[in-house]
Amino acid sequence: MNAPKKATGSPQGGGGKAASQWPENLQDKIGRENLSADHMRAAYDYWWQTRGELELPPADAIDPLRMPRACLPFIVILEVEASPLRFRCRLTGTRVVDSLGVDLTGLYIDELPNIEKPLARMAWCVRERRPYLVEDAVTFAPNDYRRYRTMALPFGDGGQGVERIVFVFDFDVHLNKAGEDSAG
Repeated sequence: MNAPKKATGSPQGGGGKAASQWPENLQDKIGRENLSADHMRAAYDYWWQTRGELELPPADAIDPLRMPRACLPFIVILEVEASPLRFRCRLTGTRVVDSLGVDLTGLYIDELPNIEKPLARMAWCVRERRPYLVEDAVTFAPNDYRRYRTMALPFGDGGQGVERIVFVFDFDVHLNKAGEDSAG
């Protein structure tokens, strides 16, 4: 694969922006080496390949027949509505439904409980037009004892901005003392 090792972007912490403006737990430096699972690396490679020289890969590249099969059970696809900014879930993968204890398909994300931190990160993704990685506790679904790592991959049209965000999840990630992850 010819995917670069690191995505371009400011360092974690906002690249000089006030810490209060930077969404909690958001990491904007993503490389294959810090993705915790094969299905996340496959999705990352697909995003880079479909992006090519474009700022964003086109939204029509989100096609289950073209995407890596390994990532499909672990994805959530959100449709971005611009005015006002809202996110509607178009698809929830089977492993995500099993892990969260709820199928988000058809729901507006802002209607979920305790969703403020994830919404701030989604808004950042739309504004910055860049992917991100986050590790956090599930606060917005019945299985709130779970921890997850997710990678957000924006898709869209250069003129329209971000039209869809594909999230690729890995559940029950635990950091060891060295700061490296291990699936639990």
